[in-house]
Amino acid sequence: MTFTRGLQSIMFAAASAANPEEACGLLLGLGTDVLFIAAVVNSHRQPERHFRIAPDAAAPVVREAMRLGVDVIGGWHSHPHGPPTLSRDDIAGTPGAGFVQCVVTAESVRAWTVTPPTAVEIAVAFRR
Repeated sequence: MTFTRGLQSIMFAAASAANPEEACGLLLGLGTDVLFIAAVVNSHRQPERHFRIAPDAAAPVVREAMRLGVDVIGGWHSHPHGPPTLSRDDIAGTPGAGFVQCVVTAESVRAWTVTPPTAVEIAVAFRR
């Protein structure tokens, strides 16, 4: 999974602004190259510990991806109080096999390819 430092900064800023709640959003790109970051409202009833991307929040992002000619290649959320790893709930809530989930903390971005009930960490690299 590749990002620019600018995209990383967008996720860090969204996570900081949402703290103490979890921020969340979608990753748009081609293959494993993230080209755009979309932040959406966390609609979980306990946003301090969990996240949920509601279908009505995801729909405009999916339409924009189609307009731009890119794919929704994954999702991201922050862990403002926990470790930079996927929780069991994160894995169980993944929308489909092979979906990429990124966890953002104040210092890092980590990524996994998820096919519930398993997740395999993948490398995160930064391009110019």
